[in-house]
Amino acid sequence: MNSNLNQSLNKWPSYPWIIFLQVAWLFWNILTLGLTLITAWIIVSRILENQDVLSIISDSRLLGLWFLTALVWLYWHGRLKGVKLSLENNRSFLTYCSAPAKRMIWRALRLFYKSSENQMNAGHLLSAMQRHKGTRIVFVRLGITTDELTGLLISHDSLVNVLTQSFTYARTESVQISWDHLLKALFTASSKWIKLLDQKRITQSEALAVIDWTKKDVDYKLPRLRSGLLHDLLTPRRNINRAWTARPTPVLDRFSRNLTELAQVGLLTSAKVRKREAEEAIRVLSRSEQNSLVLVGEPGVGKTSIVGDIALKMIKEDIPALEGYKLISLDIGAMVGSNVSFQQLFARAVTEASGSGNTILFIGNLDQLGKAKAKEGFDLSAILLGALEHNLQLIGTSDPLNYKKYIENNANLVQLFSRVNIPELNFNNAVLVAEDLSYKIERKQKVLITLKAIKEAVELSQRYLHTAKLPDKAIDLLDEAAVYVSRRGGVKVTKEAVEAVMSSKTNIPIGDISASEKDKLLSLEENIHKQFINQDEAVRSVVEALKRARLGVSANKKRPIGTFLFLGPTGVGKTELAKSLAKSYFGNEDMIIRLDMSEYQTKDSVYRLLGASVNAGDIALAGGTFTEAVKKVPFAVVLLDEIEKAHPEILNIFLQVLDEGRLTDNLGNTVDFTHTIIIATSNAQARLIQEQVRSNIPYEQIKEKLTRLLIQESFKPEFINRFDGVIVFKPLTESEIEQIAEIKLNKLIKHLKDSKDIELVVEPGVIKKLAQLGYDPAFGARPLERIIREKIETKVASELLKSDNKRITITLENIT
Repeated sequence: MNSNLNQSLNKWPSYPWIIFLQVAWLFWNILTLGLTLITAWIIVSRILENQDVLSIISDSRLLGLWFLTALVWLYWHGRLKGVKLSLENNRSFLTYCSAPAKRMIWRALRLFYKSSENQMNAGHLLSAMQRHKGTRIVFVRLGITTDELTGLLISHDSLVNVLTQSFTYARTESVQISWDHLLKALFTASSKWIKLLDQKRITQSEALAVIDWTKKDVDYKLPRLRSGLLHDLLTPRRNINRAWTARPTPVLDRFSRNLTELAQVGLLTSAKVRKREAEEAIRVLSRSEQNSLVLVGEPGVGKTSIVGDIALKMIKEDIPALEGYKLISLDIGAMVGSNVSFQQLFARAVTEASGSGNTILFIGNLDQLGKAKAKEGFDLSAILLGALEHNLQLIGTSDPLNYKKYIENNANLVQLFSRVNIPELNFNNAVLVAEDLSYKIERKQKVLITLKAIKEAVELSQRYLHTAKLPDKAIDLLDEAAVYVSRRGGVKVTKEAVEAVMSSKTNIPIGDISASEKDKLLSLEENIHKQFINQDEAVRSVVEALKRARLGVSANKKRPIGTFLFLGPTGVGKTELAKSLAKSYFGNEDMIIRLDMSEYQTKDSVYRLLGASVNAGDIALAGGTFTEAVKKVPFAVVLLDEIEKAHPEILNIFLQVLDEGRLTDNLGNTVDFTHTIIIATSNAQARLIQEQVRSNIPYEQIKEKLTRLLIQESFKPEFINRFDGVIVFKPLTESEIEQIAEIKLNKLIKHLKDSKDIELVVEPGVIKKLAQLGYDPAFGARPLERIIREKIETKVASELLKSDNKRITITLENIT
C-alpha cells in the first residue's frame, strides 16, 4: 500500500467537518427530491392546462430547474460514489469508499470523538456498521447474539489493520471500498472476531462466503436481458466473431440459450470451488485440435456450474483462445416438442454451430444422444461425430455409467472428446456452494437462511441421503426447509427446521429429543413386553442400545445403533422380538429389512447383496437388492435370519457392516448402516440350549459355553466379536405359551372388530386349552399359530358362511 494511504489512515476529518458532510448529504437528498417534485408538478400542471409539449420542454425556467437538479445530483453522486481502487491511485482513504462505507466511517468517527478513547478502534467501526441492513443480516446468519456483539463493541483492536485489510479486498476486485469489504476486514484482522468465529466453529472462508452471499441478496438488482433490433445491430458478436467470418445461426437462435449473455447479466454463478476442474476444461477448449470435452460426474455434483464458470470467464475475456466466442446451450426439449423432425433440427443446429466459427455448443446428458437412434437407422451420434470432425467445439455432460456405455465404448466418438472428471464435493466446499446459491431460495420463499442451517443441510444430506450427491441434495433439503418455515409463517431457516424436514423425509429422529419421544424410550421395554413374552435379557439389551444411540452418548458413531446375535431353538421369539421392536419404536412392523440367509449359501450369492458383477467391457446397471433397500429405508431393523446357513464369503461382507457401519455396492456407492439395528438369528446349538436350561445351568454359563462352541464349529472369532451382544433365548414354558396365546387372540379379536365389525367372544378355559394343544418344547410357539388357525379362524369363517351374525362365541367344545 502506498505511503499516502498509510498517512490518511491516521489522519481523519474533524468532528465539525463530519457534521457538515452528513448535513450536506441530507440536504442533497432533500434538494434533489424537492427539485424533482417541483419539476414534475410544473409539467403536470401545464399538461392539464392543455399546453403544447414542445413549449413545456423548451421553457427556460423549466430547463433551469432540470439543469439545477442534474447538477446537484451529479456533484454529490460523484462525491459519494468513491474512486475504484488500483495500484496507480494515490488518494486519501475516504476517497476510495462508496457512499455506504463513507457514512459508516463518518458514524464511527462521531462515536470516537464523543468517547474518551485516545484512538479510534475496531469497536467504533463495528458500532457504526450495525445500522446497515447487510451487516445485521450477516450477524443473524452467523448466529451472533446480542451479548456477543456487546463484547465486540468494546474491542480495542487496531482500526488501521482493519481498514488496510478492507483496502486489500477492494483492490482485488478493482472496486470502491464498500460495507462488505469493511466487514470482511473486521472478521480477518480483528483478534476478537477471529476468536469468536473460532469459538463458534465458523471458518474464515465460511464467514467471508456469508458476507458475499448477503451482499448478493441485499444489493440484488433484477437482471435485464438486452434484446431487440438496435441491440442486434450494435452487438455483432451475437452471430459474428471479431474476424467477421462467422455465419448466421437461425436454428440455434431459436432452440438454445446464450450462456454468455446470461453470464453478462449476472444469471450464472461462478463455480469458485471447482477451480481445478474449470481450468482443466479451459485448457481443452483452448486447444487447436480435439478441443471438445465431456464433464463426467454423478447427477447433482455440479457439472453445469462449471459450464457457467466458463461462460463467465469468456465474457471477462480471461480465455484468450476463445475471445469473440459465444457459449450456446442446446434446448433438446424444445427441439423434441416442435412440429419439425427432431433429427432434422438437430442436424441443422450442429451444422450451424460447426460452421459459425465462434460457437461452442453445450449439450447436457450427451450420452442420451449417443444411444438415440431413429426407426430407419438415423444415428444422432453419427451426426455429432461428423460435426466434431469438422471443427465443432462441444461441451457435454454425462454420468460415469452412461459415459462408459454410450461414449467410451464408441471408439470413434471417444477419440474426439477429452474426459474431465467431476467428483462429489467434500463438506466444506458443499457449504460454500450452498451459501452461494441460497439467496435464490431466500428470495422465492421470503425467508432468511442461517449458516448453521446450511451446515446442517450438508451434514444431514451427506449422512442420510444416499441416492443423490452433494451439493444438489443439500440445496434441495435447504429449499424444503425454507418452504417448511415459510408455510408456518416464519422468516428464519434454522438448524432445527432442517432437522425437522430431514426427520420427516427419512423417519429418522434427528435433533434434540422431544418430550413424546422421551416418554416412548422410557416405556419402550414395557411396550415390547405387552406383545412379547419373557426373554428379558434380549429385550433389555436392544432397548438400552437404542437409548444410547438416540441420546448420542456413544463415542463411536460410525457403527450401527446395535448389533445382536440371537441364539436359541426355533419358535422362542427371536424374529418376533425384531417385529415388536420395529412396531414399538420405528412405528411399523414393516420397518424391517429381512434376509433369509438360507438363500445365500453359495459364493455367488454376494451379487444379490451388492449387485451383479461387472465383466470386462460391461458396466453395472443396478445395485444389490440389500444395499438398495437400506438406501431407501436407512432407519430400520435389519434381520438376518438363520445366519449360520450363509456362505462364509457373505459373513465376511457383514464384518465391515458390523464394525464400520457401511458397505460399498457394485456401483461404488457407500451405503450407511449407522441408523439400523442389526439382528442376526441362529438355531445353532439349539439342542444344547434346551438341555442346559432343563438342567438349571445358570444363564451366564450357558452363554459362555455356547459362544465357545460357536467359535469352534460355526463362526469365526472375529465375526462373533463384532456383535454388541450374543443373547441366548430360553425355551418357552407352557405358562409362557398361554400368555402368547392370549396376546395372539387379542390381536385377532381387534382385527375382526376393526375390519369386519365382528365381535369375537372367547369363553374361559379356551386360552389354556389352546396353550396345551400348541405347546411343544422342541418347536416353541410355532405350533400355537397353527392351532389358532385351525381351531379359531376356521370356526369364525364357518360361522360367517352360515349366517350374518356379528357376534361369534368360541367355546371349549369348539376346540376339542
